[in-house]
Amino acid sequence: MVLSFRPLLRDPGLWILVFGIVCYTQLNFQNRPNSFSSTFTSNNTLAGMFGGGVIGDGPWKRGAPLIHERRAHRSSVLKDGRILVSGGLVGLGNVAQPSRYLSSSEIYDPEKNQWSRISNLFSRFRHTSTALPSGEVILIGGQSDEESISSTEIFDPSLNEFRSGPPLKKPRRLHTATLLSNGNILVAGGYSGNAPSTAYLYPYGPDQLLECEEIDPLGLKKTVVSSMKMPRELHTATRLADGRVLVTGGVWGEDTLNTCEIYDPQSRTWTSIEPMASPRTRHVATLLPDGRVLVIGGSVGKAIEQQGQSSTLNVYSSCEIYDPETGRWTLTDSMRWPRTSFMDALLLPNHKVLVAGGYGAANYESNYSWELYDIASGTWDTYGVWPEPIHGHRLVFLPQYNQVLQIGGLSRQQSINSTRILDLSQNWFEDRPEIQFTTIPIGRGPLTQVQITANFKEGSAVLWPLGVPIESGQMLTVTIDRETSLTVALTQQRVVVVRKFKIQPRPGGQPNNGRTKP
Repeated sequence: MVLSFRPLLRDPGLWILVFGIVCYTQLNFQNRPNSFSSTFTSNNTLAGMFGGGVIGDGPWKRGAPLIHERRAHRSSVLKDGRILVSGGLVGLGNVAQPSRYLSSSEIYDPEKNQWSRISNLFSRFRHTSTALPSGEVILIGGQSDEESISSTEIFDPSLNEFRSGPPLKKPRRLHTATLLSNGNILVAGGYSGNAPSTAYLYPYGPDQLLECEEIDPLGLKKTVVSSMKMPRELHTATRLADGRVLVTGGVWGEDTLNTCEIYDPQSRTWTSIEPMASPRTRHVATLLPDGRVLVIGGSVGKAIEQQGQSSTLNVYSSCEIYDPETGRWTLTDSMRWPRTSFMDALLLPNHKVLVAGGYGAANYESNYSWELYDIASGTWDTYGVWPEPIHGHRLVFLPQYNQVLQIGGLSRQQSINSTRILDLSQNWFEDRPEIQFTTIPIGRGPLTQVQITANFKEGSAVLWPLGVPIESGQMLTVTIDRETSLTVALTQQRVVVVRKFKIQPRPGGQPNNGRTKP
């Protein structure tokens, strides 16, 4: 016997029943609360920023291009508000693109929004540029035609030309130069030998310098030579609020260092201090307004080659802070992307630190991206992207104009002359989501239900790591089973501002209400 369903299909009651089921399902499941376990993975991609189309500069606007393409150059801000960019490199050190060390500098005039070219006395790469109290700028050491050099030259902004400065006792490159309170400059560490220009990604071996020189840029006082506890290059040096100089990390031979030292210009002696939590080289260090020092990213040894789509091992997104009051290092919030080698960092007047570029993440995301560290909250709370990958550039802040300039660099294996300008007066990063949450225990087990509400003025927000969109004022319900780190990411005009917060589960007992600081 064959069953026929045709009579049923003709029955109006059946269709009324089906329609009722569809409506019930729509009403009950469309707004169903989202639940997830608290075993999270990191959302570490730029896909949401790219959106599959052409990327706009967002808050970064195109500026006047340099006259000459250059990367790994140096920069200093003059007292009259102009910017001096010196030396650098063009080419990749291979047959197709041989390296050319630049013997030119350029001056940027923000009033005219244009660059003008001036000649150096020597071609320089891997040198330092230090602004002096007199308003002049001294270029120290570096590399020219594969050789480390000992010469210095001083730029006079009133004449727009260079003159010879006092020579170093030893040639060196990849050193640091720190202006001291007595007007002298501490030149620390570096490499004194010769190496092919293509070797800039790797430690050089036995020629790292232990000796340091305290030089008088006027050439009137005798150079004072001192010795660090360990030789090092590719390290950082930061002048502390009390006038001492903190030196961190670097490489010695094939070893990446976590050791740190402090130079006292009064006694002209070096003292070892507590080491960092991780060995770091090619990192950056920034003096914070409260006197602490923020050390950002870096890598271990040779682990900075970036090949294709894969992430590079041993490149850090982690950051540490040194407190000279306690003499201790503490870990702080990690960056969104790992970064090392040719990134740059800058302290901004809104109590944030800007970092941009550098090798590290898959798909060259580190090169494409920039992010901001909020000193008050101790978190990396803002990020965005550029239209093309850039590293080996410079970041410069012009206080008279409240602007940040990104200058030159390397993009897609080509030295570039492009610049970008970030106008901080536009308050791009001030609209932050305010978060309210309520925890509701679920029985006596490990689960806790959380009701989260985000309020913001404009843009679109997403709760990570779940990846669920949130409308302003909308309540979102999730479930956690341990202390959980959550982030509300608010996207507006190609900029993402985030608010990170933790919720402690409360199995059993009474509900708990909380709110993050606006």
